[in-house]
Amino acid sequence: MKLFLILLGFLLSTCYADYSKAQIKIIFDTAKVCIEELNIPDDIVERSMYNRDITEKDMPFVVCMMKKMNMIDAQENYLVSNMVDFMAMNYDRAVQQRIMSKCTKQEGTLLERTWKLYQCYFTDKELKL
Repeated sequence: MKLFLILLGFLLSTCYADYSKAQIKIIFDTAKVCIEELNIPDDIVERSMYNRDITEKDMPFVVCMMKKMNMIDAQENYLVSNMVDFMAMNYDRAVQQRIMSKCTKQEGTLLERTWKLYQCYFTDKELKL
């Protein structure tokens, strides 16, 4: 399993130029913990990073990641500045701020809000992932 994660991390860092190496490391370190906690297949990492076949049923993983990356607080509020800081490692800060400010204004349970946030973020015309 360790060898697989190392190899997958290497392949992703060389194939996907749209996330920085620092972002990929943080994502994979965090994903490993969430995958183990939720006992889910590890293909969720790439699917969630690039919005490939993600459904509302995958949101426990996304919420787990966001909580562990300090993007959701104990009261289940989004920490927009932390979300922007993470994405601004490799993307325009002002664009990320506009998108996150818009997309985090959702209603419902944390899982419902995160699904709406996820859809809003990945369909924003200003986003270039």
